[in-house]
Amino acid sequence: MYHGFKFLLITGLLIVLAAFCFVFSFDGRKTVKCRRILLGIAVILFILIIFLVIRILKSPLY
Repeated sequence: MYHGFKFLLITGLLIVLAAFCFVFSFDGRKTVKCRRILLGIAVILFILIIFLVIRILKSPLY
């Protein structure tokens, strides 16, 4: 597999995971501590996604 394709695949999986954490951080049934942890994980994942997208844009996809 090419490195660019791997980065795209990893970025897509991280987007799904970050969106999952972000949505469930607003669930009212969870405790405040659990919601803060999920929101923190989502923010860290979104920052990691931004760095991966920048790396993908700088490198060719082949």
